[in-house]
Amino acid sequence: GQDVDESTEPNPVTEGGKACLEAERLLQDYAAGHSTAAGHSAIVSILRLAGIYGPARLLRRVSDLQKSAPILFPPDDWLNLIHVDDAVAAIDAISHLESPPTIMNVAARETVTRRTYYSTLASMTNSPPPVFEEAKPNSAPQAARRGGNRRVVSVVRPKLNISFQFDSIVDGLRHALQ
Repeated sequence: GQDVDESTEPNPVTEGGKACLEAERLLQDYAAGHSTAAGHSAIVSILRLAGIYGPARLLRRVSDLQKSAPILFPPDDWLNLIHVDDAVAAIDAISHLESPPTIMNVAARETVTRRTYYSTLASMTNSPPPVFEEAKPNSAPQAARRGGNRRVVSVVRPKLNISFQFDSIVDGLRHALQ
């Protein structure tokens, strides 16, 4: 339930989160041991992307919403998202910086709950309101793999003046559904 920014000490609990953190450490170790042609240490900029959504990349099929298929995740947990076009814009912008950030969270400014996301998606697709159910033990392995309820923010992005086209879930979903 807390905000997490670039200075928050990572403490992954899922296998995927642990693998990502290990990959970050491997990249940092590699950069520390290698130099550029100019003799400077290699530069590594770690971009921690939120959940990517966009055209052909929604978190749930619209047909599931239309059939009122239950969503087996807590409705009031945060969803940290980034539209695919904004993720590419961030990568492009950072690749052109003379002094890129060491670590940056790449997430939309507007963080919404799962309920808000799916209710917005349902409204935009003329689907019934989303149905949430508590996951039964062993029925939803993906629910057991979740890394916790936190809101991912970036204190780095405002300093770099990187703007996103889809900081609002309404704008991002509208684009994704076109």
